[in-house]
Amino acid sequence: MSNSETTKKYGLVVIIAVIVFGGYYNYYQTTQPVPPTELQVYVDVGNREFIEEYVAPIMLEEHNVLLFVEGATASENLAKVVAEKDNPVASVVQSGIQAFYQARAIGLVQEISMEDVPYIEDYPDSVRDPNNEYIPVTTNFFGMFYHSEVF
Repeated sequence: MSNSETTKKYGLVVIIAVIVFGGYYNYYQTTQPVPPTELQVYVDVGNREFIEEYVAPIMLEEHNVLLFVEGATASENLAKVVAEKDNPVASVVQSGIQAFYQARAIGLVQEISMEDVPYIEDYPDSVRDPNNEYIPVTTNFFGMFYHSEVF
């Protein structure tokens, strides 16, 4: 076999190897699970166990969202949010209505976009915040102090 034929054969083997490896690598990349979106959630201390036990698994399984849940009183949650004002940590804060009004008064509340939370339109006007800044949930209110780009 001449050097030219040997070079062609090795060249062909290298090309095939690159194609096979490239295809495998592409397949490998497309079959890897997407890492979950991580959200820090401040909740009422009495609701923490319920959220960790029931809500967090559903959020992870159905929405690929991993919740990190911290429980505290509404005033403690408000104090954390005020302290983190310039560098927010929490994406969602559960709050009593009075702490929520305090947060609104100092400019910590962002309007909830109908695109981000479309079901808010289903709430009756009698319980809906006219500014779309909180979502009523039974007797509690979820004040959404959130990073728009996360949702």
